[in-house]
Amino acid sequence: MSEQAQIAARKVWRNPKGKQVFWGSFVLVTLSAALILIDSTRWDWLCITFSDTSDATTPARKISIIDVVIYAVWTLLPPAWFFYEYNWQFPDAAKLDPNLMQDMQYTQGVAQRFWAGILILFGVLLLLKHNIKLG
Repeated sequence: MSEQAQIAARKVWRNPKGKQVFWGSFVLVTLSAALILIDSTRWDWLCITFSDTSDATTPARKISIIDVVIYAVWTLLPPAWFFYEYNWQFPDAAKLDPNLMQDMQYTQGVAQRFWAGILILFGVLLLLKHNIKLG
């Protein structure tokens, strides 16, 4: 294997583990979006019921526990993964190589922007699904 091929194989998203993480993330995003779009408020045991006014004539609102869990997981898990990836998946020797370190920083930057976009998309879907108005 040439030196160029060895360097490419060590780059974050070009190695087999990086590709598995990419496709696993794609599947998780798709499943999470599908679960958010399902009307899970039909099952009372999966809902949090609350009233947003003190008026007794206003019906109580339901928010699915599944929606809350999905949003919480997508809020907390990606930053934890970035920390784990840098500290335990990225080899210590590669941290000393400026090219590989720059590749890692670029890759995590792209992943962070993707994660933020997904989080905003899920937030908008949840606001629309539960007819929550801001302001």
